[in-house]
Amino acid sequence: MRRAAIFRSLMLASALVMVLTAAHGQDLEGLSALILKRSATVGELGSLLRPLSGSVPDPDAYRARLEIALSGYEPEVALTKGKASLVVYRALGLRSSFFFLLFPTERNAFRALVMEGAFAASGSPGEALGGLELFDFVNAVSEIAGRRL
Repeated sequence: MRRAAIFRSLMLASALVMVLTAAHGQDLEGLSALILKRSATVGELGSLLRPLSGSVPDPDAYRARLEIALSGYEPEVALTKGKASLVVYRALGLRSSFFFLLFPTERNAFRALVMEGAFAASGSPGEALGGLELFDFVNAVSEIAGRRL
């Protein structure tokens, strides 16, 4: 079971690297290095989320919300699941979580994205997000964006 998950993650990362390199001119060496990182940064999350603007109905609004959400963190700050959740939840303008609407915190954004299928329920918003996990997360986010928007 664990081998299947690793293989799936590697295939997903390979496909995402090829797509980002071809469609958005991302540096292949930089993306390969990101895959191997044990802890990604907020800046790396931003660089992977910006190209998603082509798949949302209102790209200008998405980019504006994304930049506002990213501005809450320094680009070199280590990325946690909670930080990634908060940035994505705000960038996509999701409104599926009543608790997030009342209390817009990393924890509530993480819980909402668990319900959307972006993270496993056994995770925690304080866990570091590695490079390979970041690619998996961005893939899940693109699926959520396709369903919601």
